[in-house]
Amino acid sequence: MHGLGLKCVNALSKNFIIKIIYKKKFFYTAFKLHIFTKLKILCFSNKSGTNIQFSPNFNIFSSLFKINGILKKLRELSYLNSGLRLSIFSKKNNFYKFYRYYKGLIDFIQYLIPTQKYINLQKKPIYFKYKHVFNLNSFFIIEVCFYYTTFFGSISLMFTNSILNENPYLKILKEILSSLLQNSYNYSTEGIVLIISLKINNPKFSNQIKDKLNNYDINLILKKFLSTKINYIFFRNKKFEYNLTEKVRNIQNFKNSINNIKEVNKKKLDLIFNQINKLADCTDKSSAEKEIFIVEGDSAGGSAKQGRDKKIQAILSIKGKFINLEKKKNFRYLENVEVKNLLTALGIQFNSLEIKTNFLNIRYKKIILMVDADIDGDHIKTLLITFFYKKIKFLIFNNFIFLANPPLFQLKKNLNTTFVRKKSNLFKIFIEQNTKYVAAYTLKKQFLIFDKLLYKQISIYTTLNQTFLKLLNKFSKFIYKNYISYSLLN
Repeated sequence: MHGLGLKCVNALSKNFIIKIIYKKKFFYTAFKLHIFTKLKILCFSNKSGTNIQFSPNFNIFSSLFKINGILKKLRELSYLNSGLRLSIFSKKNNFYKFYRYYKGLIDFIQYLIPTQKYINLQKKPIYFKYKHVFNLNSFFIIEVCFYYTTFFGSISLMFTNSILNENPYLKILKEILSSLLQNSYNYSTEGIVLIISLKINNPKFSNQIKDKLNNYDINLILKKFLSTKINYIFFRNKKFEYNLTEKVRNIQNFKNSINNIKEVNKKKLDLIFNQINKLADCTDKSSAEKEIFIVEGDSAGGSAKQGRDKKIQAILSIKGKFINLEKKKNFRYLENVEVKNLLTALGIQFNSLEIKTNFLNIRYKKIILMVDADIDGDHIKTLLITFFYKKIKFLIFNNFIFLANPPLFQLKKNLNTTFVRKKSNLFKIFIEQNTKYVAAYTLKKQFLIFDKLLYKQISIYTTLNQTFLKLLNKFSKFIYKNYISYSLLN
């Protein structure tokens, strides 16, 4: 983290030595496991500079240095401070390397984009430097270097005092270029490699990470400076201006062609979807929250359409029982009309032999199976889940498939409405509602039962009755009657 500096390095070091030559005096101080050695003036010297030495505390760190990370940082610092020599030597690995770049940002750009990889619109990168002084204690120096190539996209780096942070000046550069080229704002920086290095004596960062600069007073100055400089470059180099204008125009035409193709394909898809009579699609075609409810039959589809949110919810009605893949031969299932309608509605591509599984083309975020709460509904739901699991498994594993839980019964009493899914729960509610404020005598009026006891007795009777009815379906009436008689006698 930036801003911790010497304190952090000292806290994590075994030995920490500082040597400074300032105003011809050679200062020396050291820390050993955080124990301070008094500041000394060793001698006098005509040189100037700072030398810091430290050895990591291996009780805190491992003994492994990440050489690649160190090399990357040294190379970056050398690019940003032209002429500065930075070297690294490892006794352990017998490794030595130094960096020094006299052209600074120009060398940095040529390192990022090798000349042989892309066709460049200019012979060499454009570079300019500007220093602005507010007063004796406040100033900034900015270096700007950019290079246009024929690749798509852009590379934009912004450094403040050699620290990488957000680049707000790419937006300013876009505004300037789009006004000069009289072309689209979005495409004016396509193919640009831009590096900005800002040296400022009183930077104001938004946080300790220093990823964003908050010195807003320099933005207007920089915008005016950049506009003047780029105008001058275009005035002096008409060939570069022409090449850049042509590039931006070609990119704009290319992007427009792609958008037109997308629009044509979208219209074709909409035409296909409209041909599916059972699909009531949602009105918002671009929403990322779209859902489709798969229901059984036209009657269920009609009631679902009345209760849906037309903007994001679609309804697809399935006619009859869905195909059973446990019985049907694999190569015949794609001939089924309901399968074709389902795949087309979901936006899944297929041919006569296979399904092309790519969830990026799925038209809906949620695919909800909403069938009746009876045995037939459970059967259809099982067939659909089997189909998805066997043929479009990625829909299940990527959390596209959902199961609705509709009720089987609706109970109304006065102004209260209750929805019930299971028949057993229905009997419980019936008994509960009809035993309130009710009392009953036992045989021969031995004692009175009411409330919870009455509810319990009736529940037991109902359960027994349902059990007997099930037995009646399995055994003959003769056996059933004898079983009842035997139970009552005992």
